[in-house]
Amino acid sequence: MHILLALITAITGLLWILFRLHRAGVDLNSLNPFVWYRKYKWQQQYGSNPLHQLETPLEAVGVILVLIAKSQSDLTCEAKQELIQLFINQLHVPQSQADEFYHGCAYLTRDVTTAELEIPSILKPNKANFTLAQVDSLLQLMESAAKMDGEPSEHQLQIIDAVKKEFNR
Repeated sequence: MHILLALITAITGLLWILFRLHRAGVDLNSLNPFVWYRKYKWQQQYGSNPLHQLETPLEAVGVILVLIAKSQSDLTCEAKQELIQLFINQLHVPQSQADEFYHGCAYLTRDVTTAELEIPSILKPNKANFTLAQVDSLLQLMESAAKMDGEPSEHQLQIIDAVKKEFNR
């Protein structure tokens, strides 16, 4: 009987402590490991750079092309139109979505300072989805994007080399 009274007292004391902690403003859900894990995965997914969360190879190629085109300075209207035409003709992005696709890629790359260091993180989610033909096409598109304003610069060549290194070319 005395063991039963001690057990009831312990449970009552624990419930009283939890009640007082709750009244004091302590979030008791933070003690739940399932809630903690879900919150951790959510923060891990949405707290990271969206540039590293691209879902398709097409998005990765578009971002890389914009990085190469913008590596010297901001694009002129002619270079921007040429890049949009590259999206339409080579990547087969519909005419109605090509401008939106360019602006989305440009928005994602607005804070990139060292593009050659970002290449592995950009390609990581989609690297397995690239076929050999797509890799060859990507390299050709990168070279044509680098030659939009004349000869490719050293920075543009570094970006191309980073992509080649990532695909072991």
